[in-house]
Amino acid sequence: MERFKSSATRIVQNYVKNFGNEFNMILETEKSFEFALEETLIAGQIDLIKKLNEKGELEALKIVDFKEHDNTELATDYVKQLRLYAIASIRAIRFPS
Repeated sequence: MERFKSSATRIVQNYVKNFGNEFNMILETEKSFEFALEETLIAGQIDLIKKLNEKGELEALKIVDFKEHDNTELATDYVKQLRLYAIASIRAIRFPS
C-alpha cells in the first residue's frame, strides 16, 4: 500500500511541477461517466479534463490520466481507455462535434 501511495504522490508532484501554471485551464476533475457503446455499458472516472484555449473558451480538450504505465501489453489497453475517456468527455460536456 505504501508503494502505491508513494507512486501517486510522485505523479501528482511531477504534474504540478510541469503544469502548475495551467491550473486555470481545468474544466473538470474526477469526472465520472457512463454510456452505452453497442451492447456494452462503459463506466469510469477521468482524473482531469482541461480546456485548451487561453481565452477561457471551449475550443479543444485535453484528458489527463494520473497513472504510471509502461510499454507492455497493458499499454494497448491504456490507449483504448483514453479513447473511451475522449468519447465520455465529449458527451459529458456536450462538446460540439
